[in-house]
This record gives sequence, structure tokens and C-alpha cells, in this order.
Amino acid sequence: MIAGVAQFCDECEARQHAPVEGPPPNQKPQRPAAAPTRQTSHQLDLAVFAIIGGVVFAGVCLFALGGAGLIGIGGDDSTGGDRSGPVTRTFPPSTAPLGFEEGECTFEAPDGVEASCGYLTVPQVRAKPDQGTVTLPVAVFKATGAGRRPDPVVYLDGGPGGNTLKQMPGIYEVMKPLAVDRDLVLFDQRGAGGSTPSLDCPEVTQVNYDLLQREFTVDERVAHDAASVQQCHERLLSEGINPALATSAESAADVDELREALGYEQWNLYGVSYGTRLALTVMRDFPAGVRSVILDSTYPPQSDVYAETPADFSRSLNLVFDRCAADAACSAAYPDLRQAFGDTVLRLNERPVIVSLTVGGRSIEGAVIDGVWFSAFIFQSLYSEALIPLLPRAIFDSRDGAYDVLTILANVYLQNAEFISPGMYLSVQCAEESPFSDREATLAAAVRADPVLKDYNEYSVKSIFASCDIWEAPAAAAKENEAVASPIPTLVLAGEFDPITPPAWGRLVAEGLENSFFFEFPGLAHGVALSGDCPLGVATAFLDAPQQQPATGCVDLMAGPEWAVE
Repeated sequence: MIAGVAQFCDECEARQHAPVEGPPPNQKPQRPAAAPTRQTSHQLDLAVFAIIGGVVFAGVCLFALGGAGLIGIGGDDSTGGDRSGPVTRTFPPSTAPLGFEEGECTFEAPDGVEASCGYLTVPQVRAKPDQGTVTLPVAVFKATGAGRRPDPVVYLDGGPGGNTLKQMPGIYEVMKPLAVDRDLVLFDQRGAGGSTPSLDCPEVTQVNYDLLQREFTVDERVAHDAASVQQCHERLLSEGINPALATSAESAADVDELREALGYEQWNLYGVSYGTRLALTVMRDFPAGVRSVILDSTYPPQSDVYAETPADFSRSLNLVFDRCAADAACSAAYPDLRQAFGDTVLRLNERPVIVSLTVGGRSIEGAVIDGVWFSAFIFQSLYSEALIPLLPRAIFDSRDGAYDVLTILANVYLQNAEFISPGMYLSVQCAEESPFSDREATLAAAVRADPVLKDYNEYSVKSIFASCDIWEAPAAAAKENEAVASPIPTLVLAGEFDPITPPAWGRLVAEGLENSFFFEFPGLAHGVALSGDCPLGVATAFLDAPQQQPATGCVDLMAGPEWAVE
């Protein structure tokens, strides 16, 4: 997958996208839209690599929380009807034997790296062993250094629904700095990737492309999302698959069983995004097997993600506006960036433009980009410190009727969705987040969070609740919505610009962990531990001595984005 990134980016840059219309007639003529400069082209190469090779690996998005055309973030009761309780169903048992079985790796290991693979089979519901089993693909990469330590690092992917092993060997290349002295364990969580039964929902992924075919109202978008979720839900039921088989509590038990099956007395958890919530669940339920924990871009169980995300998006976006305004070169190239963004969103909502996109070799001619899509592409880009420097350029070019940079952001956005299992996302979120949300208050907060983003936030908030009404996941126990307290040494990392798991969430979690260290990294966003030498050094130092605060002098030397200016 990594090998194809450069070609993908070159193809994106070479393609010219003529808009259907230019700026509004009453707008003053602006500077002509130029092809990307050499500096910008290089940054685009890095940005696409970071998103496809890094942010996907990092469990980018709590599955497109806030992402148009997928599930969105929240919702109301407008399309779901009365769902006062889930329907009770019986699913056929599996004949797969419980335990770990060695198997062939489905990927080619990097040169000089020893990898072994296999499959862990566990009960779907441990309290009901007759409900069938789940089989999880596993890969173990042996430490590459001479002084191998007995406590490996196990990577807990984000999403929920990140397809971990599907991204091999690229994901190893990103993680390998932590695999010098320790084994690195990767696996697909239940419902995601190559796990069986699979909760993949191509019907839901396809709705992205359907929504690009023409202009839609907010309610029409929600209806399309709901219809795709209904199709997937019905198909899974017809195949005898429980759509709600993935929960954080059962996945945490999977993690502990995997540790025992591989023969490790203790290991170190590295969770990113949703993987941090899973890590916290392991800390709560199976502390004996955990030596230390790294929480990267933390998702606290006690947070109200659907109510808070609209304001968090605005916080991150305003950081871009303010930092650009404070930078002489950026402010000169992109004066009054906040106004330019607002003007662009409102104009695209009134008069969408048509562009051509290419995603993984798939050509999408005549994609209709309105203010909701534009906002979604900007939101997703805020996950990556490699893309953030390009956002002023993307906003100004789009305002002036040039969409080259924006289409690259769109391509990356759509490509990212191919590495997520929508059904696993729904299984987890509809059990552990949606039931604890006040729908009316959540929608009201989203609508008033930012007048410019009203349509985007309203759609995002409506969509997930409508989808959860269809998914019928049983509500989780109350403790799945409560803070976790633990004495296990924990490193909590946050990126300043992160739009979905803001630094405040990391601080919130760290306050409840008695042996924790919290660090916020200037200029970084979502998934920070492997975003540069400084956070990587902090993480590796912590793994070596988790009871001691790692040296962090490098944090004070970090600067903000180096803006792409012409």
C-alpha cells in the first residue's frame, strides 16, 4: 500500500479540475489560481503519505466522526422511529475451536524482519458461550535489536473499525521504531479487517460515492446514510451474523486472551484514537497483564463525543485561522482566512461545483462538492500535521474557483474510508456512545456551534443516531460510560490541532490515572507518537522506564505549522 502512495499523489497533482462556475459575479477578481509550487507539491506528497500511510494506521477518525457521506456524528429521532429496546435474536454457533492456531502470514514481511502469524478464536459473548465465536488474525514481529525485552508492544487500532493487517507491511514501517527492543503485536479487532465474522459494510462505504452524484439536502443525506445502514444490517442478519458482536468489553477480553495465548506475562499497550478507549477498558478489566500504556489521541469513555465534536472542530479550525494570521508570510498570502472559509462554505452550499476525483484507480466524474463536503474534507485534513499547512491554500483556491488542492484532500478522504469497517464502528458506538447521549441537546449544540458549519454539523449529528436506531445494538452497561481509574503507568499524548480527540480529553483522562504523564505537542494533530523525533523519543523513553517522567525538553522547541505559501 505504501509503495503506491507516490504514484497516487502524482496522479492527483497532474489532474486539472475545471470548476463548473467561478467566484460569484460580485466578488472582486482575485489572484489567478496557480499550479502547486514546488514547495507545495512536496508538501502534498508528504501529506498524502501521512494520511494514507500514517493517519489510516493511526485510526484516524473514530470512523469519520464528523465526516460527510459516511456515518457522521450524532443525530436525532427523525428517521428511526421508536427503538426503546433491541430485538432479541439467536445466532448460529460457530464450529471453530477456541484458542490460538498458527497460520501463514497474508503479507510479505519487511526485509530483515521475522514475522509469525496465526488466528485467535474466542467466544462472541463470553457470558453466552453458545452464541458462536470470533476469529482474529494476528501478526507478531520479533524485536530487531540485539537486546530483546520480554514485554512486547501491542497496537490497538482506532476507528472503531480500523483494518490493521490489511495495511501491512506499511503499518509496520510506521510502528517499527517501537519494535527495536520489543516484539510488536498487531491484530484485527473483532468485526474489523480479516476477522470473522466480518462487520464490513460495503453498502455504507458506497454511500460516499452515491452522495457525490448530485446535490442533497441535510435530511436527504441522512436518509441515504440510513438506507445504506439498513441494507448492511439486513444482509448481516440474513447471513446469520450478529451486527452487535463488537464491544469494547469483549475486545478487551480478546486482548488479554491474546496475551496469554502468545505466552507473554505482561505487555505494553499502545492505543491510538478509539484504541485508547479500548486500552482504558483493558486497564480496567485486565490490569495484571499490563506493564505500561501509551494513550495517543485519547477518547475517554466519559466524554460525550457527539455533543462535543462540533465545538472541537471549530476550536481546531480557529487555531489554523489564528496561527496563519499571526504568521507574516501566511497572513500576507491568505489575508482574513476565517472570512474566506466562511464565504467558501456558504457559496458552495448555494452553488455547488463539479470536479473529477480518482480514488484508488476509481474515477469519479462529475462529483458535486457543496459546503458540507468542503467542510468534511477540511475536518478530515485537520487530523494530519502534514495537511494542516496546506489548508489556507485549499481554502483560498477554492474560494477563487480553483480546486486542485481540494480534490487531493477529497481523494485522501475517500481513500481513508476504504480502511474502516463501518459495521464495527456501529456495533461499538451504537452500544457505548449513542445510548448515553441526549439527542435533543446534542443536535441543538451542533446547530449553534458555528453558523458557517450549521449544515455540516446538523447532518453529522443527525446521521449517527438515525443509523444507530437501525443497528439495534444493546445498550452497554453504565460503566462503559464512566472514567477509568488505574495505577498502571500511563503516557498520555495529545496534538494541539486535533479536531476529534482534543488535548482537553487527554488531560481529563490523565487526571484519573494516578501514575500518568500528559504532554501536548505544538503543531501536531491526531496520532502524535510517531509524528516526529520528539514525540517518538518521549514514547520510547517512557517504555524503557514507565515509572519515570520522560525528558521532554524537545517539546518546548517544537514550532507550529510551516505554512505553504506561494
